[in-house]
Amino acid sequence: MALEPNQEDPLPQPESLQTPKGRITFVIYKISAGGAQRVLTLLANELCKKGWSVTLLTFDSGREPAFFKLHSGVQHWPCL
Repeated sequence: MALEPNQEDPLPQPESLQTPKGRITFVIYKISAGGAQRVLTLLANELCKKGWSVTLLTFDSGREPAFFKLHSGVQHWPCL
């Protein structure tokens, strides 16, 4: 009787070791209360949940918290 290799999927890797499905960077003045900011955060959060590497560049100091909640995987880089 020959041993057959296990045909099941390998154990899932931790999220930090997985290759992202894609990379995207969003650029906006700041994440304040506004329609464009809301759409940007919704899109960034959803892409991050789907395995994308998401970076957000803003032209502010980053001292004020974002008006809309960002997924913990979204990298926010204030540029001032």
